[in-house]
Amino acid sequence: MEATTRPTGTPPPNAATLTAADRWRLWSSLVRGLSHQLANASQMLTLSDPPPSAIAESRERIAQAMTALQALRRGSGTGPTLLTEVLEDVERLQSLQMDFPSTTLALEFAPDVPALACRPDEAVHLLLGVATAFKEAAGDRRAEIHLEVRPQGEGALLALREHATRPAPEPAPGMLALVESLGGSLERRADGSLSLWLPAWHRHAPGA
Repeated sequence: MEATTRPTGTPPPNAATLTAADRWRLWSSLVRGLSHQLANASQMLTLSDPPPSAIAESRERIAQAMTALQALRRGSGTGPTLLTEVLEDVERLQSLQMDFPSTTLALEFAPDVPALACRPDEAVHLLLGVATAFKEAAGDRRAEIHLEVRPQGEGALLALREHATRPAPEPAPGMLALVESLGGSLERRADGSLSLWLPAWHRHAPGA
């Protein structure tokens, strides 16, 4: 007997539900790394008369964990979002995914990349989701992910590829729903890359 994905008569999940479920999936991939950071910080602070270096390192670990917790927090507004700041968060978050082998994330950032018409947490969600898809495809092998960012048309193109993954992994339904809601596109290319295009943010003139 074939299994059904949902009970008969139940409507399919909408875009917001798919996106929320995918965000939770990504949060789950960070739990072990965040726990490790906070446990180490706690250990250092429970030393009898901890040295200043231990206090400084524990504060740094707590700050890193807090930054990670904020990066995927739902914000408000639609932009502008600077990719340079988002990429720092993505690098920090992907390093916390301890259920995967250590991963190299190489960046190639062209000049004149515009700010994006999305929230920072949405951009982080999409980039972390694509990076995670390549990690899952790599399995027990250490993934080597390359991200190229360049302006294209009225937006920015972000092409991610992994040196040995062919074809590119299938994007999660929640990611596709989020991209569509932002007016962007996410495509699997013949070269093994996942290409994400997002529209640029444009300031409206007063009274327009």
